[in-house]
Amino acid sequence: MSSEKLISDYFSSFLVSKCLSFQEFQKLLEEKSELQANEDDLQKWYSIYQKRDQETLKELEANISLLMKKIRVAELQDLKNQQLSESYSLEEINDSLYRVSELLETRINVLNTNIDSQADKLTELNEILKDVNARNTHAASIRATIQRLNGFKKQLKDVD
Repeated sequence: MSSEKLISDYFSSFLVSKCLSFQEFQKLLEEKSELQANEDDLQKWYSIYQKRDQETLKELEANISLLMKKIRVAELQDLKNQQLSESYSLEEINDSLYRVSELLETRINVLNTNIDSQADKLTELNEILKDVNARNTHAASIRATIQRLNGFKKQLKDVD
């Protein structure tokens, strides 16, 4: 059942022809009125009330429908405004993505620099090992080579 129907039913329950049956209407007039009316007149009056109630109900339903439409439009506008206030513009998203891109590029550059530095040290170590292999014939050079290797080992530990 729609809201409009619920509201309409509620207000229509207060209309004369809904509150009083013909017999109750007749009894009420007989008790409270000094008019002496026959049943045909009372039936005519009751019909007039029923007709007036139907017209009133139509107007009421039209007003309720109009009111509900205005409420729906206002609620929809409120929802749109709320969604707009909680969303991000394309420009904001673009700026944020650009900043993230800059941060990532900076981090990649730092990592590339570290990798290049490590590659240079490994290249130097490789050259030393070539020299060691070339001079491997003498025991003194072996000790010197071990000392050099320990020095490079220490440097590599310091880098990590």
